[in-house]
Amino acid sequence: MRSLHLLLALSIPIVQSSWTRAADPAKPQVFNVGRLHPASSPPIDKAVLVVQDGKIIAVGKQGETPTPADAVIHNLPEAVIIPGLVDSHSHIGLWSRPGVPGN
Repeated sequence: MRSLHLLLALSIPIVQSSWTRAADPAKPQVFNVGRLHPASSPPIDKAVLVVQDGKIIAVGKQGETPTPADAVIHNLPEAVIIPGLVDSHSHIGLWSRPGVPGN
């Protein structure tokens, strides 16, 4: 799956389980959330994020943004989404090996 980075405050487990339970992952995914922070404009309250094939195809206010008729809907009224945010802080590869200098 193409990279799609979402930061969800207090809703990560809900979205992850909703995403993996989608009947058909090829269908568009619509996330109705409490707040969305786009990179190019002010935050949007009661926002909608539409994702298809791993790409964001629409962002806007609920009721004003068209959504595909066959989409899987995820209603997350308490969630905050920041599309495009990448947290590059990582500890991958940082482990010690007994007997190896520098660990």
